[in-house]
Amino acid sequence: MSYGNGTVILFFVILFLTKVVWSSAVSYPENWMSLNISERVLHELKAEIRELSFDDNRSAKDAFYTNLLVLQATHNIEEVKNVAETKGLVFIRKIFDDGNYYLFRQLIRCKENSEGLLNDIKGHSSVKWVAFQTPLKRVKRDIRFNDIYRSTLGTPKNSFSRTRILKNFRNTSSVNFDDPLFDEQWYLLNKGQTGSPPDNDINVLPVWESGITGEGVRISVLDDGIHPFSEEVARNYDSVSSDDLTYMSEKSNPVPENSHGTYCAAIAAGVANNKICGVGVAYDAKIGGVRIIDGPVTDAQEAMALVHALDYVDIYTASWGPNDDGKSIAGPGPLAKLAFLKGISEGRNAKGAIYVWAAGNGGRYQDNCNMDGYASSPFTVTIGAVTADGLSTYYSEPCAAVIASTYVGGSHLPPTANNIKKELRKIKVVVPEGRGKCRETFQGTSAAAPMAAGVIALLLQANPNLGWRDVQHIIVRNSRVPDTDESGWSTNAAGYHFHLKIGFGVLDSARMVEKALTWQPVKPLHVWSSPAITHKRFILPNQVTTIPLFVDKSYMFHQHVDRLESITATINIFHPQCGNLELFLESPSGTISQILTKRTSGQSK
Repeated sequence: MSYGNGTVILFFVILFLTKVVWSSAVSYPENWMSLNISERVLHELKAEIRELSFDDNRSAKDAFYTNLLVLQATHNIEEVKNVAETKGLVFIRKIFDDGNYYLFRQLIRCKENSEGLLNDIKGHSSVKWVAFQTPLKRVKRDIRFNDIYRSTLGTPKNSFSRTRILKNFRNTSSVNFDDPLFDEQWYLLNKGQTGSPPDNDINVLPVWESGITGEGVRISVLDDGIHPFSEEVARNYDSVSSDDLTYMSEKSNPVPENSHGTYCAAIAAGVANNKICGVGVAYDAKIGGVRIIDGPVTDAQEAMALVHALDYVDIYTASWGPNDDGKSIAGPGPLAKLAFLKGISEGRNAKGAIYVWAAGNGGRYQDNCNMDGYASSPFTVTIGAVTADGLSTYYSEPCAAVIASTYVGGSHLPPTANNIKKELRKIKVVVPEGRGKCRETFQGTSAAAPMAAGVIALLLQANPNLGWRDVQHIIVRNSRVPDTDESGWSTNAAGYHFHLKIGFGVLDSARMVEKALTWQPVKPLHVWSSPAITHKRFILPNQVTTIPLFVDKSYMFHQHVDRLESITATINIFHPQCGNLELFLESPSGTISQILTKRTSGQSK
């Protein structure tokens, strides 16, 4: 063991447990073309999750539990309910519509008897598994200052007139929104409002001009709830895509008009031409909200949110995650992992639900979103934030899982005491505050994720047959690299540029929709898992530790594999100063991806 700095280079696949996800080049029958994951692969992934995650032998005395618990039934649910009722439990609902997991509440809570209660219930033949739900800390990913600046709805400010320049790029003559702050939404149509180059936006105007506005697509915002009567949301509000999963207490307060979830909903699918604030990216899409991030949350609640109305919702967007403090390491629990698998395999008629996730705002604390199991999941579209000049923002977290970014605004460097007031008044993202007021300064990856969800809604209207992996391929191949001098850009062996904080570039709506219109589905998924490497390797101070692993080419040949899509690495490292470690993944072609940056606040584990 070492107390100094260390660097670990992992050749191709990684220490302890790694999944390599491939796309096959072989042709398949037509009914396979729409499937994004085979039944065999799905079965293996679900089995692995159950085996690794449900065997939790921690003593009830060593953990704090909520009054919620989950039972997995072996057969007759009525028998399970009877068993639960005799133990003072009240049935709430099923976790999954078609599964055998059930959520109960303990009416009379006594921590000392928790372990005995679990043992009593486990002893019944109708119960396969039971566990109390532990509270998880999940935080919203916006940026707030103590003296946050808000502007009230009124006459929009004068901005730089660059319409003549824009006409060389895009036709603005058809833009006739009566929303008073549309001219301030530089990230949708950049006329130089911030002084940045006029093409620094998500290039959505040509898509709207073609008649694609998100109509027929349904988005669900997983957050602290949406105010259904918010003027920027009401006309597009969808009750089917909405639910309240705050079961931690008996009482639930109404969702405020300026809730974080309402902000996100307005960015993705805010109503156009209502003379209020601005417009959403997909302003004709339907938008709902699942209320979940309103105090402590549990694995069961996250799972239910991730598959809420799965046969109806197209896109789920989440702007929250584990604490962005540079120390936390957390991710989805066993039920949430199963929910992700159900979503990508059963959602949208087996084409897969789209999960959009905010990368996190811990950049100012040297946090890394690879330590966030939601953002680093291969099933999520992880989105970062860039400034109006196309530079990475100081708060957006770096990690290899960031697939792309959107223009949000703010600073590349952290604000100082000298420029804090100027920073507060910079135009960023327009959101409704309620009661006729608007805010132009919302920022953070909380704003980036719903903006990306709106862009993806445009993709799905253009081509409803896109699968969840198709969407990721289109993003990777058509994102735009900002025209800046920022360092950190590399090119992989496939010829794509990538950046640890920006991903493969900034979303370009027009390019993406154009590709989507003629897109042919990607081939079925193949997963290869390396055998676990369990022998000890010592990380020496100020030295590089290399761990090689070889993939048998015969496997790729027999499976007709032609490309690598993603790698998931499960790594266990015991080190007194984990915050000083850096981890890199190097492919056979020489592409190096940094999967862990130094976290100066990182705890020793």
